[in-house]
Amino acid sequence: RTWLKTSLLGDSPAMAVKRQRAKRGAAAPARARKGAAAPAVAKKRYVTKKAEQDMEVMKVMAEVVDVKTPKDWPADTFPNVRAFAPLPEGWHHAKRLTNKSGRGSGGIMRHCYVGPEGKTFWHKKDLEKHLGFKIESPDDVQRPRMACPLIFTEYPKDAVLTRTEKQAKTEYINKRCNLVNGLTVHKALQEFEYDYEGQTFPYNLSDLRYDVQGGRLTVDTPGGGTVKPKKVPAASRK
Repeated sequence: RTWLKTSLLGDSPAMAVKRQRAKRGAAAPARARKGAAAPAVAKKRYVTKKAEQDMEVMKVMAEVVDVKTPKDWPADTFPNVRAFAPLPEGWHHAKRLTNKSGRGSGGIMRHCYVGPEGKTFWHKKDLEKHLGFKIESPDDVQRPRMACPLIFTEYPKDAVLTRTEKQAKTEYINKRCNLVNGLTVHKALQEFEYDYEGQTFPYNLSDLRYDVQGGRLTVDTPGGGTVKPKKVPAASRK
């Protein structure tokens, strides 16, 4: 039938097939569609592995201190709750994921300043220019102590430190172990301080690891278990 129609209309077989497709409303053959623009495919934003980790840590840290990201902030911007320098009312320390630019491929987290309606400045001098005055920082401002939430994957925050009978060769270590006895991991790392050679130091994760590894402290979980000590690098021992 196709041959008969072709003969009567004077079309070539290829023209006959094209005529039939057009009659049925079929799409044009692939050869005719070559010039058509392909549908746009959204490219996945480049993010470094470290930036992914930083974003997760910042989310958890904000939850710990009950700080919420304002709805009018730019995407991929997080409150930097560890930043401590005072800022004018309405302005906040933050970290934001960078875009690709002439300076690099982006995908990293950078400190910035975010204000009303999500207005963002990367540099303090640019924020000061916008405000019209210099931001003064008092000399006595100290960084607030805040244990990184990732620490508590190693030692549960509600686990209790228990002093053992084992003694250290240096007295200040024995004294600090005696003082943290009965404290939770969170309280010890967040609040406890000890004296050494006339100076006061915050009790940190390295101290805790060293004391647990040395057998002077045990970390007892609420369920009745004991966290096994991890090996401490020699460089961190005191």
